Amino acid sequence: MADEQTTSKQTGGSQWLTVRDVAEVLLVSRDTVDRWVQAGELRAIDVSGRRTGGPRRRSWRISHESLAEFLEHRATAPKRPARPARRRRSEGVIEFIK
Repeated sequence: MADEQTTSKQTGGSQWLTVRDVAEVLLVSRDTVDRWVQAGELRAIDVSGRRTGGPRRRSWRISHESLAEFLEHRATAPKRPARPARRRRSEGVIEFIK
């Protein structure tokens, strides 16, 4: 809940985030966010009204829910340190020790 409030404050309380907003929140470039959207990893809507062609960049809007889903999907659990394998003692070694 605190993350949503922080994001809302940073984006002026808007329901929708721009590519720039997402890039600033996640500390990545706008190109990275664009790649995530183009790859279908981050759901967004195109509000540029752009039909075909042209060098102009698309104008995407990302909902807070889409960003939360994206982050949840990309989250990883910290790895536990691997336990060293226990060596089994053969019966001959055990008899020798006794």
